[in-house]
Amino acid sequence: MNWVNLTPHTINIVGVGEIPPSGIVARVEMTERVFATMGRVPIIARKPKRVIGLPEPELGTIFLVSSMVLDGLGKRANRNDVFVPDTGNTAIRNENGQIVAVTRLVGVP
Repeated sequence: MNWVNLTPHTINIVGVGEIPPSGIVARVEMTERVFATMGRVPIIARKPKRVIGLPEPELGTIFLVSSMVLDGLGKRANRNDVFVPDTGNTAIRNENGQIVAVTRLVGVP
């Protein structure tokens, strides 16, 4: 299994190990529109436009991305090779509360 980390951070997965950043960062391009103001501060709405930086599927390769990228793909993307580290209550944290490892991944069924 080939693991490709498309985030800017090292990801440590229990049972797999540390996966360093690949140097490619998958991101979501957004469209924005101002819909209100609060005093002089504009309030915007964002809508995902497209995912950029995500390679085409490769046999035997798992791509690790941010949750924003996975959400940006949506259920119609049909990508069973794209996952997000689960940073919820099963994540392993140090004494400062920072995540040092994850035990699960999040995908789209």
